[in-house]
This record gives sequence, structure tokens and C-alpha cells, in this order.
Amino acid sequence: MRVKTVKARSSKTWLAAALAVGSASVPVLAANGDAEAAAARTLVPTRSGTEDAAKIATPAAAGSPGAAAGEQGLSLPVTVAPRAQEGTAFGIVRAGYDAAARGAAARGTLEGRILRSLALRVEYEHGASVPEASADDRVRIGARLSFLEQSSDGIDAGVALFYDPKDFRSEGNVIFGLLAARRFGRLGLFGNALVGSDPEGDDQTLELRLSPLYQVTANLQVGVDGRARHNLSSDEKRAGTVTTDWDLQALPTVSYALGRFVLVADAGVRMLTTTGPFGSPSQQTHTDVGVVTLGGLGGVF
Repeated sequence: MRVKTVKARSSKTWLAAALAVGSASVPVLAANGDAEAAAARTLVPTRSGTEDAAKIATPAAAGSPGAAAGEQGLSLPVTVAPRAQEGTAFGIVRAGYDAAARGAAARGTLEGRILRSLALRVEYEHGASVPEASADDRVRIGARLSFLEQSSDGIDAGVALFYDPKDFRSEGNVIFGLLAARRFGRLGLFGNALVGSDPEGDDQTLELRLSPLYQVTANLQVGVDGRARHNLSSDEKRAGTVTTDWDLQALPTVSYALGRFVLVADAGVRMLTTTGPFGSPSQQTHTDVGVVTLGGLGGVF
């Protein structure tokens, strides 16, 4: 019996010792766990002040509809942005002087978004199509649809379809366009390729537009808007008229956002190449080069 008592006591002693060691190890493990968690926290990268500043500098962070419109390229004088505006409607007007056409010039655009990626669009242009011609007014109506977004697809892209009752050749035109854009940080590149044809199919035009746009601040955008339009047709019904063969322009442009409004200013060079009187023995090709200056106001509503 004595031996059994000793064994029982020994078992109890070893059990108590084991419990003591286990209880002592708990804070040690907890301490080790806290140390490992702290070490893990030190290994997690945090955003730098530069990244936070860059985020604050974006139009979305600034919360300005006008800044977002400028960043998306909606305030460019000629090139059409592929993305639809953030608001229900966007409009912009410009006015100035076109020395190549030797007269006053004005441009306007009004869009209404009816779906997330679909916007109806009306464009207006005032100014002589060719030198020595009287001032003319042209209206283009149509729509544009965006089907790719850079956030998910790596690029912004869309299509446009317009009808121009009186284009730069003073004839009706149905115009189809491909629209694309991509931003590389603060630099954005915007491009359009447009093909037009009259309903009869015997007059065609080709137009290319390209614009680099740099975001100086959340509200300030600077860039260059370029356009090249070429008349591919030689219709006999133009006999005795002056036709526009080429219309080239390069317009440095600046836009500044004030809330939901955008102030714009453009100043560049335009070249017009004309031929006429078409089909006559005295037919000649003439080129006029001049400065174009425009200023205006736009807004998102």
C-alpha cells in the first residue's frame, strides 16, 4: 500500500509539474505570437506619400465633374473621346478666327447620355469651308457607343455614327468612326479614324484625328489636337466648283475645370488645299495656311 501511495503521489506530482509547465508556456506562446504578428505587420507595404498625393490629384478624387470631363478628353476641340460623359449631358462651345479660311469660326458640341455607354451627339461648325467663300453653317447629328474601358480591358474604345447634311465639301455624308484612348499616368492618347460617304456612294472622305493630352493638375489639361481630312471623290457634278482636297490642322489646347464647368483655349495652324474650278481648263490647286484661335466654355450637367 505504501508503494501505491508513493506512485499515486508521484503521478500527481508529475501531473502538477506538467500543468505548471503548460501554463507557463501559454504566455510565452502568446508573446511569441504577438511578436510574429508585429513582425508581419512591419512586412506589409504601406502606400507612400507620393501615391496618396497622386490619388488626391486625380479628377475622381477631386470630385469635380469638369475635371473628369477634361481628363476623359471631352473638351478636345476636334478629337472625339470614346467614353461617355459622367453626367446626363455635356456641352461645349468655342468661337474665334480662322485665318486659313479668312473668317470667323465657331464650334459647338452637345451630348446627352441615354445609357451608361451610349450618348446622342450634335455638332455644330460655323466658318468658311474654303477661302473666299461666304460663312457657312454645318450641323452633324449622330451617336457614339463605348464598348471597352481601360479599367477592365486595358483601353477605352468605341464607335460613332453621324450624318452630316453639309460637310466640309458642302455635300451630305454618312460617317462611321472608330474611337480609342488610353492613359499612361498623367498622359492620355486619343485617336479617331472616320470614313464618310454620301448616300449615292460616289463621294468618300477619310479623316484621322490624334491628340496627346497631359494632366498638369487635377483641373488643368494641356495638349495638341490634330486632324487630317482628305476628299477621295471626283464626282462630275462638281464641274465648275472649287473642291476641298485636304484640311489639316494642329491645335495646341488648354482646358481648366471650375466645378462642373470647363474653360478652353486653342491656338494653332490650319492648312486648306483646294482645287477648282473643277474640270475646267483653268483648274488650279491652291493651298492656304493660317492661324486658328478659339476660346470657349463647356459644362457637365
